[in-house]
Amino acid sequence: MGSDSVVELFRLMDNRAALLQLIADGTLDKEAVAAQVDVSRPTLDRAYRELQEAGILTSTADGYSLTNFGQLFCQNFRHTTDGLGTMAEFREVLSRLPADASIDTRVLDGASLSRADGGDVTTAVSEAAGPLRDATELTAYVPPTNATVLDAVGAAPGAEIYEASTTAPYEVLVADQTVVIVVPAAPDESAAVLSNDTPAAGRWASEFFDRLVDAEQTRDV
Repeated sequence: MGSDSVVELFRLMDNRAALLQLIADGTLDKEAVAAQVDVSRPTLDRAYRELQEAGILTSTADGYSLTNFGQLFCQNFRHTTDGLGTMAEFREVLSRLPADASIDTRVLDGASLSRADGGDVTTAVSEAAGPLRDATELTAYVPPTNATVLDAVGAAPGAEIYEASTTAPYEVLVADQTVVIVVPAAPDESAAVLSNDTPAAGRWASEFFDRLVDAEQTRDV
């Protein structure tokens, strides 16, 4: 597909976002769509023609149906809008981090965001994941100055503490399946606490710690 065709599809996504959202949800009937979008009937008719010309819809005896291309297009439209919506929700926090920070959408999908008002990060983390000392399992990557977390980890039976030679621009804790990421405060902004208990976030955290607990990057303390 040429670049002009790709541009046209993006333009279609932008101009017909509300209609595409309904179609992606399975609403193809023009009357049903007309009841849910605030456009004139001529505008709606023109939008349907555009989707037909783009190969997304085809007319049938009963109305309209998606083509195979249309089905794939709607799947990608939903994936794109959902992904951008998630990134937009966390834009201010993500903008604090450098380009090589390893946070990806597995951490963001299904995450909750809170603020460490007044600089009280410990309370914000406890509200997100529960009191750290009550955790059955606790894994953490924090600076040595974070005595609260280090004490909680050190108190756990069989605790292992490493000193990493690499650094990350955030703290990471996993307390009983809940992944918590603390992004440091910025000027005029409190520290941000992301929490996520989805399996995908857990896999991200496992990979994060696997990279750190490596013979070339850590040493026992």
